[in-house]
Amino acid sequence: MKKYNITEESMTHKGCVLWRIQHIATQEKGGWIQEEQNLSQEGGAWIAEEAKVYGEACVSDDACISGNAEIFGSAQIRETGQVYGEAKVYDEAIVEGVALVYDRAEVCGKAIIQEAVSICEDACIRGERILTGNQRVVEREYTWEDVNSIQSLKIVFSGGQRENRLYANGRHQVGVHVNLVAKDKDGEIIILAEEEVFKHMEFVNMLNKPYGNDLKVSAEPGEYVFPIERIEEKAPNASLGVFYLSTTKQFVVENVCVRCVVNQKIDPSGIPVEKKVEYTTARENNNGNATPNSIILSVLPPRVFGFSDIDIKTIKLKRADDYNSVLTKHYIRFKDTANASIHNAACEESFWFHYKQKGNYKGFSTTTDNRVKADPKAIYTAVFDITKKWTIEVTSTNHDMSGVCLWTYQVWHGALWMYNTWNEPMSFSLFDLYGNEVKMKVETLNDTVLEFNIV
Repeated sequence: MKKYNITEESMTHKGCVLWRIQHIATQEKGGWIQEEQNLSQEGGAWIAEEAKVYGEACVSDDACISGNAEIFGSAQIRETGQVYGEAKVYDEAIVEGVALVYDRAEVCGKAIIQEAVSICEDACIRGERILTGNQRVVEREYTWEDVNSIQSLKIVFSGGQRENRLYANGRHQVGVHVNLVAKDKDGEIIILAEEEVFKHMEFVNMLNKPYGNDLKVSAEPGEYVFPIERIEEKAPNASLGVFYLSTTKQFVVENVCVRCVVNQKIDPSGIPVEKKVEYTTARENNNGNATPNSIILSVLPPRVFGFSDIDIKTIKLKRADDYNSVLTKHYIRFKDTANASIHNAACEESFWFHYKQKGNYKGFSTTTDNRVKADPKAIYTAVFDITKKWTIEVTSTNHDMSGVCLWTYQVWHGALWMYNTWNEPMSFSLFDLYGNEVKMKVETLNDTVLEFNIV
């Protein structure tokens, strides 16, 4: 069932013939559409006042367009989104949820505005941005396409230093900041979002040759960023890009530079052009558009740990439960003399890897969890299955000190049992602050004695 009719009242707007709509039930006149596909006949969606929807754009669900707003291209306004004032939504942009676009704001490209986001005043959201939450955007957000020239391009480590070291283990990361002063075609300085800078920068050596896959670049920090300092301040009028570098290639020492390419629209003489201009901080093959600038990266081979670097501490508890038993906690970490601190571990949690019964004796070996930081309040509960009807539950602390914690449990209780024993292969890894790994294997000997070896 239709909710509106297209009237005979028409106008020409930007080469399109638009028709005024009228609500069937209330006879209220609405805004303008090019054809029926611009406004759904279902739901409460409406175009009011002098608002215009044309092209392949569509307003649906309970969305509302009013004022002098314009929706065109393939834009979609849906759910309970609202666009009003002098706002424009076009290209393949989407406004949904309870989002608002108003005043003189523009949303275009493949931008998606969701949830309770408000875009207002002179804001302009372009590209493939996805905005969620309840943020309010009031300023124009520029994209790389707005950049006509770069006044300054500099690279520095995130802590402000010019030299740093990186272990070539593929896990260790160092943070890098790229600062640039970008100008639009009118010669005005514009500020770019971090993700825009990230997408358009390439790391090169002093000969201006790209590293390719030899240097992995990420926008997100991993588990092993060290050092972790980050200077939040940036130079006045500068846009900032944040990068995290890692590698498995042993370069020894590298002077790392950065370059980018701008689609220039206006040349320095003010003449309209269409050409690509490269900006690089490399010393060689530098076209003079940017001052040579680099960071010094000392790449170290992955550290190899020996058994002499491993510290194993034990804590024994007699009668940790209501039985004649002994619970032994084993903490495995790096020795202080190894000049390494345990940061993380890869260890299967709650893995029962040894059982032995002989007479009224039962012996077990198990992992607890894979956390490594000391926490006197942390507790763990292990449930040991003796028979289908009999289990023993043991609860105790398992982070009395730093390190991976393994338990062995011995109990003397019950009737005499037939001899039975089994072992499962058990291995785990320790990682230092830099992501350097030591792989270890553990075996259970007689009387639940654990033997550790590096593999």
